[in-house]
Amino acid sequence: MLGKVIRFVIVSRFSKSILILLVLMGFYVILFDRVSSGASTFSLYYGPAITAFVLALPTLNGGIAVLKSDKDYLFTMPIKRVDLAISLYLVQFLSFGLMIFYLYVYMAGYLKTVFISAIVVIIATALSATSLGPATYALNFKWRFPIAIGLAAWSLSSLLGLQYSPAAIFTGHPVTSALTASVLALVTTPLAFRSLMRVDLDLMKRMSLSTSKDVKNNRNFARLSSVGAIFSEHFNIVEISGRMNTIGGGSSYRSGRFQLRNGLFVTVILGIVYFLIVQTMISKSLFHVLSVILSEYSIIIVMFVSMGVLANERLWLGFLSVGPVRYLRIAIGARVLSFLVLLSPIAVSNFILAYYGFPGALGYGLVLLCVFPSLLIMTIYLSAFLSPVQIKEDMLMPGQYNLRQMALALPLIIAMVVSSIIIGVTYVTDSPILFAEVATIGSAIVVVPSILLLASKRVGKKTIESLVRNGFV
Repeated sequence: MLGKVIRFVIVSRFSKSILILLVLMGFYVILFDRVSSGASTFSLYYGPAITAFVLALPTLNGGIAVLKSDKDYLFTMPIKRVDLAISLYLVQFLSFGLMIFYLYVYMAGYLKTVFISAIVVIIATALSATSLGPATYALNFKWRFPIAIGLAAWSLSSLLGLQYSPAAIFTGHPVTSALTASVLALVTTPLAFRSLMRVDLDLMKRMSLSTSKDVKNNRNFARLSSVGAIFSEHFNIVEISGRMNTIGGGSSYRSGRFQLRNGLFVTVILGIVYFLIVQTMISKSLFHVLSVILSEYSIIIVMFVSMGVLANERLWLGFLSVGPVRYLRIAIGARVLSFLVLLSPIAVSNFILAYYGFPGALGYGLVLLCVFPSLLIMTIYLSAFLSPVQIKEDMLMPGQYNLRQMALALPLIIAMVVSSIIIGVTYVTDSPILFAEVATIGSAIVVVPSILLLASKRVGKKTIESLVRNGFV
């Protein structure tokens, strides 16, 4: 019976093309491991960053792979709770745990030198990444966010010499790293199974809470025009959303909102703390590497912001006010400006650090102000064609995760390459003229297409047609 439940749960959540891709990536990991050899200083910086990423991401998502049909079909069947929990845990592993093997393979040459400890760390970290989503499923975003930040900081602290960190294996402390990663897995795995054993009850609890507590205060638009009201609604409210499979597909969906002024207060504090830590504790040579890593992995923030822009939209309410295409422009433009304001304190901190001579800080600031908002626009429009899903009353995602949805990663990859080039040029040359040229060209690669997308009436009409065709109301 367990085998049948596992097969049903996996096939109902992943298309055949995705499963084939996972197998091919497994062969890639094996082949790359065989040809790689020797240790590299690249592992010192890449390893902690990857560990921070794979532990923080499922915590922020806080999702379990539950489909709409599960509450009406799977949860009503006479299936043992243990079988159901094991099946859902395997899905979590395919969604998050496997990332460890795909990302750690680039450090295989170094990990071979500490083979036994590396095996323990990889398995323990994979179990932790698999378990953190279910373990934090019942928590609100205000609790998941600091937990995710804490796990990421704990992993990155190995760069500052902390031995008892899951990523300390990359900084010369394999034994303590294996011990720490094992303890984390032993804590999170039982919590995950406890949550998966009662997933239907937690799901009903989450749905009841979301329907009774979401409206906290009323907003008055009496003195605003229709355009002003639409802009105010989308500018002043920041929405962070997470989907189970991260890049646009899958099942469980989580969303949280906060006022822009509250978020701006937090980013101002973060900007000050970030500046003080870099100024007092990070060397200039180390910061240049960290700025590249930060720019690469902070791009995930754009994905969390973009996921709810269209998914939570109500066409019948908005499109009748000023016209569909115009409404779409105002709504997306307001979200992008809001996101830009939210990131501005971190960007200002980087500009000040650049004044004090930290290489890469100026490039990172430009990435935050130019690349990230442009990426947000491109991701929103692309999701309307590749993953057009509207969240209605049950906060669950319909259907499988398929290969087509992975195309949403294309603008993400482009932005990562552009960001690396803009920041990396400061490492190659001290010429301000060359940096200005590279920064201008790099920014134009993402800024110009995003502006054209937002300005095009034809693209706006096609976007609306795609939304309506896929059941948006």
